[in-house]
Amino acid sequence: MNVQYLATKLAVPIGKKTVIAIVQELEKQSFSVSELIDLTFHTQSEIGFRAAWIFENYILNDKPRLLQVLPFFLEKFSSVSNPSCKRHFAKVLQEITSHLNSKKADPILREAVLNSELEPVITACFDWMIDPKVAVAVKVFCMESLFNMSTQYPWINEELTPTIEFVMKGGSAGIQARGRKLLVKCKNG
Repeated sequence: MNVQYLATKLAVPIGKKTVIAIVQELEKQSFSVSELIDLTFHTQSEIGFRAAWIFENYILNDKPRLLQVLPFFLEKFSSVSNPSCKRHFAKVLQEITSHLNSKKADPILREAVLNSELEPVITACFDWMIDPKVAVAVKVFCMESLFNMSTQYPWINEELTPTIEFVMKGGSAGIQARGRKLLVKCKNG
């Protein structure tokens, strides 16, 4: 399967079963993750969204694949402008950054993240959190990712606490609950 063929398949609405089938097909062919990431920036936002959905499922199933593409993913993260793609990129970032603090963390992935340039990603996460047009799920994934990165960048906590409080004002019950949980974590370090 090449990129053009995949883009054609993604030009029509798909469901979870189709996403899983496409991911399995891509896995068999060792499809380039970088090309899949590039497809998430397609000029047709629907194709970009569907490619991001497939990317999330393709990458989170395979840690070696994630390691291989980590620098490219982090480089592209702050360039994501498609609102529907932000959710998938933010979810992948949350998974990646969870390896900074988790007792079950993959040590190789943790080391790769520690050796990565994260400041542009951190900036994008803060920007997405305060943007009223960004979906709640994206904001929550960004909150979690920023908290995870705060062990390596202590200054994040100083900014994260007031940013979470800002996002919680007038926010949904879900974001309020997650915000309270993270504020407690921030306070306890």
